[in-house]
Amino acid sequence: MDVSIIKWSPYIKRKIILLMGFFLLLTGCSPDYAILTKEEIENIPSVSSYIDQLDNEKPKYKGYKVFELSDKQQVVVISSGMANKKLNVHKVERTSKDTAITFAQTHMEDDSKSNSYTAVKLDEAVGPIFVYERVHYGGAERD
Repeated sequence: MDVSIIKWSPYIKRKIILLMGFFLLLTGCSPDYAILTKEEIENIPSVSSYIDQLDNEKPKYKGYKVFELSDKQQVVVISSGMANKKLNVHKVERTSKDTAITFAQTHMEDDSKSNSYTAVKLDEAVGPIFVYERVHYGGAERD
């Protein structure tokens, strides 16, 4: 009996192709950004220094600043200008011309930060970076 020749049924072939396609789809849909932890922020001196400034010298500053890590990687620090806020990234979109980050603020009971912030690491930003706040108006959400 020759074991080197395996006869695959059409059903098995379709299942294998479907499974391979599913894995390719998952690989292509992985997010191209990450929210940095405090430990990761401390490993990037320029970002860590800027966040210290936000906490100590600029507690009311609302805005964002972009830091270049490499040719393609960047970190965007978004600050709320208020204490007791949590900034959640809603989505990151890239077009052929620019990169847009949309975030939403929620109230937090913890008062450890004088200026709430989040740090977003972009694996591959395209063109200028824009940051938008997702705001709730009378129960309806708008970007």
